[in-house]
Amino acid sequence: MTARTFVVVYAVDEGGATGVALGRATLLEREFALAHPALAAKLAERETPLRLGVFSAAHEYGEVVDVSATIVVPQAPDIVLLQLARTSAAPPRGVPVALGEIDGGLAEPSRDDVIAAVRTVLTEVAAATPPPAMSIGNPLTWVWKLLGGG
Repeated sequence: MTARTFVVVYAVDEGGATGVALGRATLLEREFALAHPALAAKLAERETPLRLGVFSAAHEYGEVVDVSATIVVPQAPDIVLLQLARTSAAPPRGVPVALGEIDGGLAEPSRDDVIAAVRTVLTEVAAATPPPAMSIGNPLTWVWKLLGGG
């Protein structure tokens, strides 16, 4: 596992502006974030345009990424993935999936194996110390300051 990357999920209004913070997610891979349970329950009920603020203090990195799709896993409706509109440069968490062996080679994990691994991530997220409370307002302003502006 890499240094923690924090992901804040924001609503996007009809005009395309970043709206209110809706909750948190975990950057699983550079293309997907996993909505945390409270947010996942809301997103499973209705789709809404989303934007992510992705921050890694250890790497002095921050970015804003739009979500291109909200995916509720049919076999596991508590798992909601957010597909990023572009690849993130932040360090991802990864999914702890064990690869099996078939005829001396590696076998791809089954859908059930992947779901179980994602649920492991959700359990670890629930047990982790939450990030310090902070109000950053518009994430674009925060990223601008992080990169040395104003």
